[in-house]
Amino acid sequence: MLLADPHRLRRQPRPGRGAALPQPARSLPVPHPLVPALRLPPRAALRRAHRGRVRRHVRPRRRPLPPPAGPDPREPVIEVRSVSKVFAIPHQKRKTVFDRVFGRGHYTYETFHALRDVSLRIGAGEFVGLIGRNGGGKSTLLRIVAGIYPPTTGSVRVEGAMAPILELGVGFNGALTVRDNVFLYGVLLGVPRKSLEARLDEVLDQAGIGRFEDARLETLSTGMRARLAFTVALLADAPILLVDEALAVGDEEFQLQCVSALERRRNEGRTAILVSHDFNLLRRLCPRLVLLEGGAVREDGPPDRVIERYRAL
Repeated sequence: MLLADPHRLRRQPRPGRGAALPQPARSLPVPHPLVPALRLPPRAALRRAHRGRVRRHVRPRRRPLPPPAGPDPREPVIEVRSVSKVFAIPHQKRKTVFDRVFGRGHYTYETFHALRDVSLRIGAGEFVGLIGRNGGGKSTLLRIVAGIYPPTTGSVRVEGAMAPILELGVGFNGALTVRDNVFLYGVLLGVPRKSLEARLDEVLDQAGIGRFEDARLETLSTGMRARLAFTVALLADAPILLVDEALAVGDEEFQLQCVSALERRRNEGRTAILVSHDFNLLRRLCPRLVLLEGGAVREDGPPDRVIERYRAL
């Protein structure tokens, strides 16, 4: 079939290709070469230009910083919940002559209840004294609070670092000099070495053994070692102190010095548990006493009432 004017027919798109783009009705205008091109300023310039206007309408609010987190006075820093401690006491039995000659035999064990269902709550900044007869469980309770002994039953919660002054001089080495023992004992208590180096002369002067700095520790008397140990122990910057009859050693001058140091710690807001048989000392330092007898709490309250209950046992 032949057409007269085939060029008037619209060209159909081939299969597989997209449709033809529409053609504009008229040609696009071409920019005049004398008209400069439009250049926009960068974003930083726009921000600086509008910054003043934004500040006029928006007033910045200063939010106060939250206070530093500290111990809640309503919550105890030391909490002992139903703590019991049982020790096994071995007894050796020798039945035959061979066992008696060579020291052999079998063992049987006896259970000893050092603590029985003890509960105690001590708040921040509180000085509490523990009293009772020997074997009543005072030292065992302090060692459980310090984490040395695990409780058989119950739980202990302590909020903050502790400085246990349980046995003065534990960790000393008699073959070393006094200076070396200050660093050794201080590091065991958690005192930084830089602090020990800066306050070495002060520690020796307070202990009254400044001229024995280079002497071996074994040449010092027991009282001088106790003064050195207590002075170094007070350098531990811990909010909680655990003192187990450490004030019973030394002369009167040393005891007065220890009491003054503990009073300063109390005024600083630290917490302490003291074990002592000196009732006058506990009345001076502790507004609250706890009586332990047979591993159980028998009385908890003001010093006069607790001491009267102790003397009535």
